[in-house]
Amino acid sequence: MSKLPIPVSAAIGTSLTKDELKHVLGGQAEAAGKCLCIYKKKDGTSWFEVGEADDKATCADKCHNFCLANPTCTGNTYTFS
Repeated sequence: MSKLPIPVSAAIGTSLTKDELKHVLGGQAEAAGKCLCIYKKKDGTSWFEVGEADDKATCADKCHNFCLANPTCTGNTYTFS
């Protein structure tokens, strides 16, 4: 078993960047991306939720399935980054 160097930022309790996380994990894992779901209501208003998803397809499914399960939702859009 080899030892992995931990960036100083992690040792002092601050968040790791995506690149630092990949370095710590030996490039074996991708960090989850940001998934922004924007939902439309029957009355013409909208609301949004921000979460995490592994990829664009997962984000799309997450937003779509939430809208289907919510009777006030008439449609949705999403962005993944």
